Amino acid sequence: MAACSDLYGERELDVEERLQGHYPSDWKIYSYRYISTTMAAAKEFGAEGCPTAVFAKEQRLGRGRLERKWESPKEGMMVTFSFPIRPAGVSADVRRQLASFSLVCGVTLRDVLVEYGVGKLGLKWPNDVYFGQEKLAGVLLEFVSGESERLLVGTGVNLQGAPQGAASLYDSAGIEVDPELLGKQYGLQLYENFALFQEHGFSHFRERWHDAALFLGDEIRFQVDKKDERRGLFAGVSNDGEVQIETGDRQESFSSGDLIIDWSKEG
Repeated sequence: MAACSDLYGERELDVEERLQGHYPSDWKIYSYRYISTTMAAAKEFGAEGCPTAVFAKEQRLGRGRLERKWESPKEGMMVTFSFPIRPAGVSADVRRQLASFSLVCGVTLRDVLVEYGVGKLGLKWPNDVYFGQEKLAGVLLEFVSGESERLLVGTGVNLQGAPQGAASLYDSAGIEVDPELLGKQYGLQLYENFALFQEHGFSHFRERWHDAALFLGDEIRFQVDKKDERRGLFAGVSNDGEVQIETGDRQESFSSGDLIIDWSKEG
C-alpha cells in the first residue's frame, strides 16, 4: 500500500473506520486527506470485485465530462464508487445503456440534498446538479472491463467554497453538511438505485428526472460536436436517457453532446 500512499496522498484511517460502520460488511471504504483523483484510486481498489468507495477532502487532478477540468474546493465531498456488474460479459448495447445511469445519479443526489432542506435544485443533462443558476455538483461515469467488470461513479459536491460561477451548499444555501454523512446517504441510495437500474433501465427513473429538469420545454442550443449545433425545443429525455429536441416538424435524439446554457431564456 506504500506505493498507493505515495501516489494518492495521506489515508485517513480514523475516517475509514467510521465510514465502514455505516456500510454493509462487503463494502471496501478508503478515505484520503488529498488525492490526485478518486476515480483513479477506485479503478485500482475496485478490482477486488466488491462495492468500493474512495473519498477525499481535496482532489488535485479532478476531471469532468468531455475531459473538462473539475476544480475541487478544499471543503467538498469528492467520492468515486465502484459497483461490480454481474454477470460479467457486458455487451456493447448494455455498455451504451449504462451511460444513462449518470442521469440516475443526478436524481439520487438531488433526492438526498432535498432531505437536507436544499431547495432550488435542478438537473442539467446529463450529469450536473444546479442550485439556481450555478453548478453545485457533477457526476462522471467510467466503465471498466476485464475480469472484474464494474461501473465507476465519480461525484463532486461543493459544500463550502466553490470555483467562480459555481455554488456551494454553505455559501449559496446557508446549509452546513457533514461530508461523511452525505457520502453515506448518497452512496447507499445510489447502490440501491443501481440495482433497480440494472433490472428496469433508465425508464424507471425518467419521470423523476423530468420533474427536476432544467430547460424542459424551452428553446435550447445543443452542441452535437465541434461543427454541428442544433436549436430547438427541449422535449426531455428518452427511455434510454437521450436528449430529445424538437426542430420544426421532427424530433431528434442524441446520446452525446453538450446542452448550452442560456439563462436569459429561463423564466
